[in-house]
Amino acid sequence: MFNYQSTAREHQDLFILSMLNKKRSGTYLEVGGAHPIIDSNTYLLESSFGWTGVSIEWSGDLSSIWPGARQNKCICADATLVDYDELIQRHISKNHIDYLQLDIDPPHNTFKALLKINFFKYSFSVITYEHDAYNGGE
Repeated sequence: MFNYQSTAREHQDLFILSMLNKKRSGTYLEVGGAHPIIDSNTYLLESSFGWTGVSIEWSGDLSSIWPGARQNKCICADATLVDYDELIQRHISKNHIDYLQLDIDPPHNTFKALLKINFFKYSFSVITYEHDAYNGGE
């Protein structure tokens, strides 16, 4: 399918590329950036396909690794408290974004962050959402 090495744990980067026909110069909003390369859903998009975007990561230890490892910015913040309108306007400046990734812990905070995004103003081509239902949660 692709001659690219996925660094994403579940190969979500390859899923995004297949859904968007190997799109180049796409945009993303990543809620839960974690490590900039290891298990990253956006590293391949940025490094091999020229995508731009912004990531949010609560851990200062992880977000501090991003400068130098990635071109795109990672904001160290609590994703449940972020003003997404301001963040998107400042770092993406488009109302249509190709990829929205949501994956923060604990899982109920992922849903809290999702509720803060204005879906009347912003649209997304593809969304991935870690739900953790397989762990027996609600």
